[in-house]
Amino acid sequence: MILPPTYLLGSLVVLVLLGVWLPGPDFIDAPWNLVGVPLGLIGVGLNVVGDRQFQRAQTGMHPFGQPRILVTTGVFRYSSTCASW
Repeated sequence: MILPPTYLLGSLVVLVLLGVWLPGPDFIDAPWNLVGVPLGLIGVGLNVVGDRQFQRAQTGMHPFGQPRILVTTGVFRYSSTCASW
């Protein structure tokens, strides 16, 4: 099975290649077209932090597998709080 981060990386590579080889119209002018870059970096940072928390808890981050424990600390404390609403 292919994990979701692999789809994200593949999509970003295709997006960049299409932008270089087949440039289309610019709907948003520079520098406003770069507003999403910091948001993407924040998302990648949260993913790295979450993966490290899973490693510390000695469980895997496999969306299709059976978890050994439920991680409810760090960045995951917000998702476990929302689940109890």
